[in-house]
Amino acid sequence: MELVYEKIKNIIKKTAFLPQSYNDDIHKINCFKMFMNVNHENIYKILNFNICTFNYEYEGYKSVLLIFSTSINDKDTIKDISNKILNIINILEKTLITLDYVESKEIKEDKQIYLIVVKKLKKLEVSNESNSIDK
Repeated sequence: MELVYEKIKNIIKKTAFLPQSYNDDIHKINCFKMFMNVNHENIYKILNFNICTFNYEYEGYKSVLLIFSTSINDKDTIKDISNKILNIINILEKTLITLDYVESKEIKEDKQIYLIVVKKLKKLEVSNESNSIDK
């Protein structure tokens, strides 16, 4: 699991210095479209989740926007889906200490569940080490 924590930390740090950003309202995100238009440098895979990342300004702070996507099949129960989402949120909280925005969306047409996460970068706190990336 330590490898997953390190990978998440590295994704956040790398994204902070990449040029691709999202500049619209967080509540208007079309997750499918975001995945289709993202640069390959901003795509990752962790624990059966595809992740695309963007720089984002949230509540006046330079932030990183992460969109997690996992497929839903007919065999998945609501409990299975909930457990997938809660597992990745738990990992993110253990890695990043606080999450500034979290929203889950199930898009039946896409057969996907999306998890939208924002982490402010003013003072990036990560477990077992202290890193600071200024606004």
